[in-house]
Amino acid sequence: MSGVEYKLTYFLNCDLNKEMEFTLIKKITSCIYEYHFATKHACYVNFISESAWGPKKILLILVATFIIYCIGFSYMNYKNNPDDGIIKALPHRDFWVEFIDNAMLGSRIISRTVREKLSNFRSNKVNYI
Repeated sequence: MSGVEYKLTYFLNCDLNKEMEFTLIKKITSCIYEYHFATKHACYVNFISESAWGPKKILLILVATFIIYCIGFSYMNYKNNPDDGIIKALPHRDFWVEFIDNAMLGSRIISRTVREKLSNFRSNKVNYI
């Protein structure tokens, strides 16, 4: 009513034996209050769960999809042009050659930049002892 802003802060403390229990209220100032609760829903163990789609499964699916892609399109390209040979039958061969070259260039740039940063760090080293 007076235009004063009130601030309420809720603190949930882990207690595996309590569903939800109000434990404490703190009045910090006339406009700031803290409410403290004990609850099992604030416990870390409730947030740890095994996911059906873990990182290993996702990686396995991506690798399997890539292998199927390569085999399938290589077979299709070889079937359409058997005279070109198996190497030319690989799908998007030009893209993958360029991709590998660019990945190698990127790794060289990163390696050079890291070495430069480390040498600059070592040359500006200050002894704090």
